[in-house]
Amino acid sequence: GIRIFNVSGPPCTMREIVEAIAAGLGKRPLPGKFPGSMALVLSRMLAAMPGKKFRGVRETVQKWLAEDMYDTGRFEKTFGFEPEVGIEEGLKREVAWYRSTDYADLRRCRS
Repeated sequence: GIRIFNVSGPPCTMREIVEAIAAGLGKRPLPGKFPGSMALVLSRMLAAMPGKKFRGVRETVQKWLAEDMYDTGRFEKTFGFEPEVGIEEGLKREVAWYRSTDYADLRRCRS
């Protein structure tokens, strides 16, 4: 009796997500590409450093390099769902919301 659905927008690359977040922040992502294998090696070295600062960097880099894609067809068909905005506009709104909440201030305080 349990039904599980993937809820997502259309497929997009991590680069598209980074560019959309950067646009929402009014920033420009670093130009060019950085080889994934080199990023993994660097993240492994950073994660091995003493202290907590870089503890999760390897997992973060692995997530950025992942090609996760989810089929949302069953959810869309079952509920008649159609996204009202694209990834760029959605992330722009998310950045604006984040900046307008106390959560952004809390994150800065912990850094």
